Amino acid sequence: MMPPKIAYILDTFPSVSETFVLNEVLELERRGLKITIYALNQPDTTIKHPALERLQAKVLYARERTRSGPHYVWSALTLFARKPAAFFKTLLMARALSHHYPWIAKSSIPLAKEILIDGCDRIHAHFAGPASQWAMMVSSLLSIPYTFTAHGSDIFLRPPEGFKSLVDNAEYCVTVTQYNKQYMVSKLGVLSEKIIIVPCGIDTDYFCPSTSDEHENGLVLCVARLSPEKNVQILVEVTKYLMSHGVQFVIKVIGDGPERAHIEALIEENRLADHFVLLGGKTTEDVLAYLRKAQVFILPSLSEGMGVSYLEAMSTMIPVIGTDINGIKEVVLDQQTGYLVSANAPDQLANRILYLLARPDVRVRMGVIGRRHVIASYTLKAQGSLMAEIFGLKDNAARA
Repeated sequence: MMPPKIAYILDTFPSVSETFVLNEVLELERRGLKITIYALNQPDTTIKHPALERLQAKVLYARERTRSGPHYVWSALTLFARKPAAFFKTLLMARALSHHYPWIAKSSIPLAKEILIDGCDRIHAHFAGPASQWAMMVSSLLSIPYTFTAHGSDIFLRPPEGFKSLVDNAEYCVTVTQYNKQYMVSKLGVLSEKIIIVPCGIDTDYFCPSTSDEHENGLVLCVARLSPEKNVQILVEVTKYLMSHGVQFVIKVIGDGPERAHIEALIEENRLADHFVLLGGKTTEDVLAYLRKAQVFILPSLSEGMGVSYLEAMSTMIPVIGTDINGIKEVVLDQQTGYLVSANAPDQLANRILYLLARPDVRVRMGVIGRRHVIASYTLKAQGSLMAEIFGLKDNAARA
């Protein structure tokens, strides 16, 4: 039996802050699945992932291919001729959902025609936003199943209008933690049996500790998009606290985003440039190099899906400090692989940094436990096995 051919509908591809999507596709390709990526938007960065060279999937930009009037009309006629009942059903469903969906349904018609011609058997999307809304419409137009993965901000901060309808019409909704599932059931009214938990995985062979001691004395590393929910600006207060204790340290942040100018202004205003450095966006290779130099990893988020950056740090045998929010306590084992503190508590964050910087034996012990924890529960192979099963590749274990 041939493996299914899958259309991945994504908001943007590739995205530096969403390497987990690229890794998932690469792992599924390794297992024999055929994938075409339809991205709604072009990436807004020049940083390229080295792993893109291994990608076999075609990457098409849907909105660029749907602007032509004649192309749109031809797409609509093609779909109507092949699936008239599904065509009318989709338009009626869209009108019943909300005032946004008729536009989404009409806009997705050329994309649906592309996926029909490409011969895809099913659709998967990431994040419960535009990509999943388009996926639902295309699925209805073509009468093929769709699934989507809900991560964090799309559940807690910005759940789209009609979130429950996205799940109800999907074959399954995938999410990354047990906490996310419980929240969707209790707060968003989603049926428990529609949700499958598939934690993000990482390549533990790639994210591994250095064979030599490369650690930079006092280096505290944060890898995060500079957006409000990541709460990186709190590290200004953390830096001032650490400076008042006379410890040797520097906090370096890898990542970019809308909060960068604001954080840079705070660093300049408080004269912290010697101890708090924004490095901007970096390649995966650069992230690994900095992790191998760091003595402590910190991510002070106010909202988080599961925090793939924690996994990368733990796999590199770095103790991590995070906030006790959402499903993070499923990922970071408090007092074993690192520490969890209250959200928005700079003194607690700083005190944990002081403690770890002063105790190399604790750092080593937590690093060892952290890597074992990631290998046991958060590998790409484990993630790929679960996703392949969802997509109907029953013999995926033999391919792993």
